Formats: sequence, structure tokens, C-alpha cells
Amino acid sequence: MTFDDYGKKYFFDLAIGEAKCKGIKAALDEALQKQDIDNALKLYYEFIEEDQLNLDAYESLIGFPEYLALFEKHPEFQKDNSEDLMRAYKLITGCIQDFYEIPNSQIKNVFSQYNVYCDKFRYNKRSYYRHLWNYMYSHGIDSFEGVGDIFECHKKMMLIPVDKLSEIPAGECDDLTKYILFVEKDIEKALKTAEPIFSGKLYCPQVPLYTYVNFAKYYFDAGELKNAKNYLDRAYHIMHRDFGDSNTLTFDKGLCILMYAYTDTKKALQIFRKQLNVCSENKCGFDNFYLFLSGVHTFRQLKLLGYEKIHFRLPDRSAEIYSENGIYDVEELENYFYSKAEYIADRFDQRNNNSHFTDILNKQYDFNDDYSFDEDIPDMPILQYINENILDGELPVDFCLPAPEKNPDGEPYADGEQDSVAMFFGNVQKEYSDKLEKLIENAILSDDLEFPIEDFDELFSKEKLRTLSIIDKTQDFITANKDRLPSYLVYRLGEALAFLSNNREAVKLGLGILEIFSGHDEETIDSVMELGLCNEFTVFAIWALKSEKNINDLVFEIAKKAKGWGRIHAMRFIKPETDEIKIWILNEGIYNTVYNGYSPIDCFEKSGTMQLLKDGLTDDNFSAVAVIMLFLIVDGPTIGIHAFENEKEIISLFIDSAENCQLTEQDENILSVIGANYDDESIKQRIINMGIDIKTPDNETE
Repeated sequence: MTFDDYGKKYFFDLAIGEAKCKGIKAALDEALQKQDIDNALKLYYEFIEEDQLNLDAYESLIGFPEYLALFEKHPEFQKDNSEDLMRAYKLITGCIQDFYEIPNSQIKNVFSQYNVYCDKFRYNKRSYYRHLWNYMYSHGIDSFEGVGDIFECHKKMMLIPVDKLSEIPAGECDDLTKYILFVEKDIEKALKTAEPIFSGKLYCPQVPLYTYVNFAKYYFDAGELKNAKNYLDRAYHIMHRDFGDSNTLTFDKGLCILMYAYTDTKKALQIFRKQLNVCSENKCGFDNFYLFLSGVHTFRQLKLLGYEKIHFRLPDRSAEIYSENGIYDVEELENYFYSKAEYIADRFDQRNNNSHFTDILNKQYDFNDDYSFDEDIPDMPILQYINENILDGELPVDFCLPAPEKNPDGEPYADGEQDSVAMFFGNVQKEYSDKLEKLIENAILSDDLEFPIEDFDELFSKEKLRTLSIIDKTQDFITANKDRLPSYLVYRLGEALAFLSNNREAVKLGLGILEIFSGHDEETIDSVMELGLCNEFTVFAIWALKSEKNINDLVFEIAKKAKGWGRIHAMRFIKPETDEIKIWILNEGIYNTVYNGYSPIDCFEKSGTMQLLKDGLTDDNFSAVAVIMLFLIVDGPTIGIHAFENEKEIISLFIDSAENCQLTEQDENILSVIGANYDDESIKQRIINMGIDIKTPDNETE
């Protein structure tokens, strides 16, 4: 039987998770029974990888010694299976320390073996040192025999170039950011290092999630709760959207719950309730420690907020405190989860010969009993607030306006998200406000020298008006009454609202009024451009400047500096009038902090990608085109490659170039994902013929 025969018989058609693991195990048992060693080795690795992907690593840890023994017993199969073994070592060393049942002697032995096999099969040791320093950091280990302390370990890692066993670029960048944050403790350097992640240039399903959690923890540990919550909300938004209530990422969810305990205690309780239920079967002591620890802090904070009893569903019916009616003393629950966390901490500390986990368990946080972080709108114009945050001509990639609205799940909307989603998915609700028209008329015809900006702010807040919904009719009203509404006063009102209001919808109205006019002076254009740097106002700023002769140059400037929804909108309006713009679109236009799948059609058309494909891609431009092709083909918010009548020609020309270019690891990964997502067997086969495995969307890593 071939490997494919085993797969077809036992596990190819099974759902990812426990069922598939059992199927692979059954295939492995048959291969061992038949003494089919080559396929048995392949199936051992397949089981380890599947078990790890589903974050149930304990079974693969138990089976690893058997796999290693079989590998060492059959040198005749080692050459063909060496890469599988090295990848298995990479997976195992990434998690073996997180199970307190595994003694330190075995952990050190596995790392030592990994080191030896790197030399034997001529793989470099970047991944070896990466997992080693993470082990030392997360378990409070001062040094490792033969390597030294955490600084030496990381220094050795950084001296080694990336190879096929290294993390994908997003993972490498996130790992370096983590080291800079928690070992070097240099926040400015960490922010700069994380820029490719925050800008969307580097991405995988767990990044930027991990990165946001790390920044949240850094600020939380420093007592800067507002900064912490900014990153925490972003992290949990991704976690909730992409992983829901699954039992994945338990360690990170535990950290998030702990931080929410001090910034939004009721939300912490809500997440903890769900997570405790779905993770009751988790075998990972490291994950469970942080989950139980988060429960300790959540119930501790509820107690401080005045809660005495609470309705709670405890999954463990055998627990001494279990109550049939589900009513518990809050302090009783705090003590219960403390005891569970303490049990795990004791075992880790005994194994590691330190007090690392006990110290974490007993750490006290004192944030002056301040649990409310709904930041007020600053008592200054929004333009001034933006101006004060501009650095080197740009807003920080993590900039957001204060006091954002929240979605139905209670998560804050990102700047520009509400308007953009409505525009992209055709959900703009047209509205009419006679109160607004009356206010505009009174403001313009009044004898007052100053416009009543605060009245507009109050109307937008009280009536919950959205400018996107009312701007067309408001512009029609102004135009229809131009004979009695002096244009210079209308223009002045637009400037006043745009530049002096501290209500975001009133600012948009001001920009909408300026849109009616042409010939703005330089000072007005500069102010509109500053507003355009903020994702909330980008599209309104572009509309306001649309009559300018150099509008395309202005849009290009915004496209380069806006990183979120603003860049997505700028990509819609920009025209590829120069080679500089085309080259920038090819290399940078696809990337944003929202999701790269919003702009692939614009990037393809405006960068001249079709002509590049016809001419044949080169090593210099293949990677840029590959990213555009990836987001044309994977499911996303646009119809992607199906927007083109000649889609078959496009994909065929792209594969032609792939067959003739020197591919990077990321290029191969993209081709693998494309093969899994594009419904054409001939294309899949051509990718396979290049020696590239077709990955399922669930295993997508880049």
C-alpha cells in the first residue's frame, strides 16, 4: 500500500480533530502490523502533526519515543524521512515543557537529541534555539546546560539564518517582538519591530493575535491599563472571530481573561464561563494553569466590586463545592480555582526546581480600584487630537479615536469599520433629517460670527445620525438652496465642522460640505489630508478633495500612510498614472491592518499584473504577484479571481511563472494554499509536480 492508500482507507475523508487522529492511528497500526516501515514512519509524523494542530499534543508526546526508536532502528529509511523527523522535533520541543508530567530529564534529552540530529542531517539550529529560549522564558529557567542563559540562547538564534525548519516570517517577527518586549523590555523597539505585523504585511492565523496579546500583557504588567485594553480588545476581537469558543489558544485566552478582570470584569466572567466549559478536557497543564489563574482574578475582582453570590455552571460535578442549583459564593469560586491553579503550579515548580508558577499565582495587582475605561471624547477638536498623534507624517499603526461605538458582541468598532462594511456590502441605510437641515440653515443665516458647533455635535449624538446615511440628501439640500444660503458661509461651516468638532459624524458632515466645492486653499487641503490619515475619515477626505487637479497624488499620499480601512478605500480611488504608483501598488497596495482580501482586484488591475504575467514573472516580482494571487483565490469579501473573464488564463500564466522562478518558502506556501482553494485539478497537479504539498485551508499558515 502507498501512503495515499492508507489515507484514502483511514483518514483523508475524516473531519479534522479527534476523528482524524484516530483514523491516522488506525492506519499506523496496520502499517506496523505489516512491517511497512517507510509508511509507518510517514504515518507517525502525520499523527504527531495532526495531534499538534488540534492542540491536543499530549498523545503525540507519548508516541514520540516510539517514533524515534523506529526511525533509529531503520537507517535504510532515514534519508527519505529525515525532514519529517526534524519537523516532528520542532513540534515536540515547542510544547513538551508545557506538560508537568514530562520530567526535566526527558525535556533536556529531547532538546539534546534535536541538537544532534540537526548536525547529522545538516539542518541549522535556529528553530532549536527559538524553542529553547521560549522554554526558559515561559518556565522561569535561568540557564540551559551547554547553551547558557536566555540572552546567549537568543543571540545564538539570531546569528543563524532562516531555513526550511524556521518559522514563517510572521512567526519569526512575532517571536522577536516578544523577546524585545519581555526580555529586553524596550517598548519603542518592539513597536518598530512589530510594524510589518500591524500593517498586514506579515500574517498567519495566529499573528497578529499573539502580537496583540503580548503588547497587552506588556502594558498590563506596567500598570498602563488603557494601553493594555487597546491591544486586548484587538486580540480578543480576532480570537472571537477566528476561533470562537473552541478549545484552542487556551493560554492566550487565559491571559486575556486575566487582563479583562481588571479592565472589564463582567466581560472576563462571560469569556471565562464559556472557556471553562469547552476546555474541561484540555490535558495541557500550562494552558490550564493560566485558565484557572484567570478565574482566580475574575472572581477576586467581582468580590471587590460587591458581588457575594453568582450563578455559575461548574463542569466538574465531582468537585466538593459543586452545587446543583448553580449558585455559588464568589469567594468560594475564587478559592476553588486558586486550589486548581496551585496544584499545577506546585508540579511545575517541583519539576523546574524554582518558584516561577507559584510567584505568578500569588502576584497581586493594584490599579487603584479603577475598573472603568470607556475613555471620554477629548475636550479638543478631533483634528487637533489627530495632529497631536502624528509622528513623521503618519499616525501610529495602532492609533484609534477615543470612545468608539461597540458592535453587538460588545467589541469596539475599529476606526472606519462601520462605514466601510456598510459600503462594501451594500448596507448603507439612506436617512433624512429635517432637524439637521434646519440647524444648517439657522447656522448660516444667523448673525452670530461663530457657528454653533456644539449644537451639531449634540444633534449627531442625540439622534444617532450617521453621516454616510444622510450626506447625499444634505448635499442636495444645500445645492437646492444655494440662492439663499451664501456659498462662502456654507464653505466656512464645512471647515468649522471638519476642523473644530469633536464629534466624528459632525467632522464627516464638514468634509461632505467641502466636497461640494472646488479650489481649496493649501491650508484647507493640509487639514483635510491630516483627517484622511485616520481610517475613520479617509474616504470622506478623498471625496472632499476629489475636484483638486492633483487629487491622484493626494490619494497616493494617503494610500501610503493610512494602514487600515483608509488604505482599502484609497486603493479603490487611486489611478495608476505613473510607474512609481504601479510599483507601489504591486508591492504594498494589498497590505492593510484589516484583511488583505479587500484589495486584490484593485491591486491586480492597477499594478499591471496581467501584463507582467504575459511577459513572464521574474524572481524579483514573483513574490509580490503571488500575494495578490493568493487573495484573489482564497475566500474573501470580494468575488476575487471570478471577476475576470480570463481567470483560467491568469492562473495558468501564474503557474507557468512559478515553474520557472526561484521560489521562496513563502512562495511555496502560497502555492500550496492556492492549490487547496482553486477548484481546478490540472492546476493542483501542476503545483504538486513542483514538489509542493497541497495544504487544506484549515492548515493554512500564511
